[in-house]
Amino acid sequence: MANKIPSDASQLRLRPGDQLLDAPELKSLELVGRLADPGIVDRAPPRAALRRYRPGDLLCRQGETAATAFYLLTASDVATLRERQLKRRRSVADDSELQGDLDWARQRIADTAPPPGRQLAAAVLLDQRQEQEPPGFFSKLMGASSAAAKRPAAIPIDAPSDIDAATGVGPLYEGDLFGERSCLQQTPRSASVVATTDCLALEFLGGFLKTLRSDAGFRRRQDESYRTRLLASHLRRADLFAGLDAAALDRIAASAEMVSVEPGRILGEEGAAADSLYVVRNGDVQAIADASLVIREDDISDWTAFCRELLVDSQTPGEGSP
Repeated sequence: MANKIPSDASQLRLRPGDQLLDAPELKSLELVGRLADPGIVDRAPPRAALRRYRPGDLLCRQGETAATAFYLLTASDVATLRERQLKRRRSVADDSELQGDLDWARQRIADTAPPPGRQLAAAVLLDQRQEQEPPGFFSKLMGASSAAAKRPAAIPIDAPSDIDAATGVGPLYEGDLFGERSCLQQTPRSASVVATTDCLALEFLGGFLKTLRSDAGFRRRQDESYRTRLLASHLRRADLFAGLDAAALDRIAASAEMVSVEPGRILGEEGAAADSLYVVRNGDVQAIADASLVIREDDISDWTAFCRELLVDSQTPGEGSP
């Protein structure tokens, strides 16, 4: 039986202390303020909830069907937002809480952290039974070392960090956006996310995410984040690159072109000469055999008739034969 997908209203049900941000407040966050066109949030005001989390709080649970994504606010985000709210006195919290957030954020800004920034949360896999099960008959037959050699070092999830296969944990940092695939495709969460320190996160629906993804500046930042943090790791999992060292993988990652593909687009034709290969970062592709649109020389038995048909097809209505 298929999971029932919750309505938009239930996805952003507010808890005590949560707040729906308006367009000016959203533009004070780096997520929106650094867009090529921040004004897009004015034209289509999104529904986005600011939520506070304490260490150990669950932001989302592995396996749950969802239609939202999350953004972990940076210290600069918190400072700018709280300054604006203190001036406007618009918040479900009292002024002392806003001032406390502002003081905390200013201290964090002074204590600069190297990239990728401060860890605020961790993605975890709740079900580690597969790793803990004793080896079966075929594992014993092939040898434990062979099975271990094929076990991936990292597990990709719906986030800008992979999960360490040995620990079942992956760090998430301030400024990270995660849950995009679940948000857009309404698929089950690939991992649970738990706060590792006090933090503020923005949870929002797919309409807002689609608005962000339509902006060229947003896409460039997301592409660069993937290139620097994940691409080399994802290349390493492919047999083609398995023997390369880190420096070689970094060179390949640096030269990779990030492309966005609309549904239905053909990436490569069977039988055609290949000049590149693809690594699927997000989404799904389908491989189809014996359905090529490429015409080979051996497929043409009558070149005169073939060229005549091409000329007829190329004529616009009303044109005569050449």
